[in-house]
Amino acid sequence: MNWLTNFVRPKLRALVARKEAPENLWLKCPKCEQMLFMRDWEANQEVCNHCGHHMRLRPLKRLPHLFDEGRYELHPLPRVTVDPLKFRDTKRYDARLKEAQTKAQGTTDALVVSSGPMGGRVAIVALLDFGFMGGSMGTAVGEGLVMASDLAVARKAPLIVFSASGGARMQEGILSLMQLTRTTIAVRKVKKAGLPYIVVLTDPTTGGVSASFAMLGDVHIAEPDAIIGFAGPRVIQDTIRQELPAGFQRSEYLMEHGMVMTDAILERLTRLHPRLIDLELGRTERLLEQLGAPHRKLPPIVHVAGTNGKGSLVAYIRAMAEAAGYRVHVYTSPHLVRFNERIRVAGRLIEDGELDAILTECEEVNGGKPITFFEITTVAAFMAFARVPADLAVIEVGMGGRFDTTNVVDPVLSAITPIGYDHTGFLGNTLEAIAGQKAGILKHAVPAVIGRQREVSAEVIAAEADRLAAPLFRMGREWQVMPSGSGFRYESDLLGLDLPAPALAGAHQLDNAGTAVACIERLRAARFAIDDRAIRTGLKSVEW
Repeated sequence: MNWLTNFVRPKLRALVARKEAPENLWLKCPKCEQMLFMRDWEANQEVCNHCGHHMRLRPLKRLPHLFDEGRYELHPLPRVTVDPLKFRDTKRYDARLKEAQTKAQGTTDALVVSSGPMGGRVAIVALLDFGFMGGSMGTAVGEGLVMASDLAVARKAPLIVFSASGGARMQEGILSLMQLTRTTIAVRKVKKAGLPYIVVLTDPTTGGVSASFAMLGDVHIAEPDAIIGFAGPRVIQDTIRQELPAGFQRSEYLMEHGMVMTDAILERLTRLHPRLIDLELGRTERLLEQLGAPHRKLPPIVHVAGTNGKGSLVAYIRAMAEAAGYRVHVYTSPHLVRFNERIRVAGRLIEDGELDAILTECEEVNGGKPITFFEITTVAAFMAFARVPADLAVIEVGMGGRFDTTNVVDPVLSAITPIGYDHTGFLGNTLEAIAGQKAGILKHAVPAVIGRQREVSAEVIAAEADRLAAPLFRMGREWQVMPSGSGFRYESDLLGLDLPAPALAGAHQLDNAGTAVACIERLRAARFAIDDRAIRTGLKSVEW
């Protein structure tokens, strides 16, 4: 009987017993209160499948979603002194750290630094972990962000930061507050190196982190419904003793109330885009006239078209003219990181507030009429230029030339860089057709500098110039460049210069730099005092 009782009966019961569901099979969304199947929720990066609520995704779970094929390398944080103040509240600080490290299962503090391929290029990614002592910033986090910044500069890689923090770590006192300055200097090194610094603001981003590196990005991307601010809403409400507006300090509230106003305006302007783009200047000319014709109030203009090297040519001309002491407006596109890069007003990038005001004015005067994004933003650039004194404006064509939005200006000099196949859906399927559109920037009796061209493009440009009596200054005919020592030599009928290698990298930059010198030679004829020293300085200091 004992054998039946102790062995057989338990086995039979185990076979027929109902299996209980695992405790971690479901969870409830804290926002919409819908039940979520755990596996689906994790596959959706811990975002609610019903309402889109973003829950707090910890770094080690986020990383596989960021890098190509989930491949990345973790970089250990630099070693720091643990508990330098011997801090104790209800627990010793070092005990709290060990407890947080045990729960984190693989991280040593509130920052994780990683690197790996992202879109085929190496990126450095630093992620704050709100689950580790509230993502608070102490010396370890500060040292980690400095290390991430140094890695980005050393590898010439963008730095991407995911912020999630309650602020400074009180257990480290003044040492924690010192990290605000250190991290600010660290990310400025990345920006100074000309590398993108991108911040993804997740819930919450507050305190000392929001007062330092989290708000210094070239680009900010915010999680929906994330709390972003310095002091939290409860602290503010208790201080001012007033009820706060609905959604206060949430990412959507900040966008609606001006924190990212330019982006909001630019997004609205894209909605004005005509359903069918027709190449014509009527929309631009109408809006310009309504705004007082700012394009007729600009300083002398160099108008640049072409397919390859336009941006470099614009950068060289600006650098040489500024080296001679001239104030230069520049309009170029597209931008690399921020829209402001397109509009340089008398030597500085247009400021956010200035851009917001001008875009808003353009939007209001346009009155909701169909207009392309490039058309209305070009008009805004001309307005910005007309309001600030300058000596020269360098304006780059967006697409084509003849019907390009910028082709409402009257330049003192035109320039056409090498022409290739681009925007064939609008400009034509042959080099001859495309060159005909690019040559459309030529004006009656206005000189034009022409970069290296294929024979068919050169013939089209020459025919249009002949029709307009526009003097041509062509590479290989009226001027030429050739390598010479560590630099290059520029020669024309009236000028011969031995010049340093241009600061911009690439074998093609020799042609671009030579085209810029040819433009400067033509500007000298128009009484611009840009001497040989300024040309050399511009070549060595140029940035793009």
